[in-house]
Amino acid sequence: MREMFVAALVAVSLAACSSSTPTQPPTSGGALLSFVPTTPTVCDGPTENNTRTCVGWGEPGQLVVVVLGSSSCPSVAQSATVTGTQAVTVVVEPTGGPSCTADAVETASEIAIPSGVDSSKLTSVTVGGISITLSPRSG
Repeated sequence: MREMFVAALVAVSLAACSSSTPTQPPTSGGALLSFVPTTPTVCDGPTENNTRTCVGWGEPGQLVVVVLGSSSCPSVAQSATVTGTQAVTVVVEPTGGPSCTADAVETASEIAIPSGVDSSKLTSVTVGGISITLSPRSG
């Protein structure tokens, strides 16, 4: 059932919001986590074919993104960009290669929350075209 919890985002290309929306420079260099956190995450997207996307608050100042992908070429959050008021777009891309196994395992990565986003407020996070609203961070 856990596989239905995350998205298969092996090759993701995200478009930013319209050019009239002010954006901040992206935060780059997400870190692959060695485990899938048990902290609360919010998931959305179709449930068939294991295509759910999950995001949540990680360590202070961090977002966690959980996706499905190859165990030998895990998908990792590469950049996070402010695309509007309390709105962030995260780009996830596979690492490794050129030969990747065809299995589907959960991969969790953490990336810094871009400057200008207040985790104590509702925040919209878009990954792979799916927008998820995170409740304010507690604590």
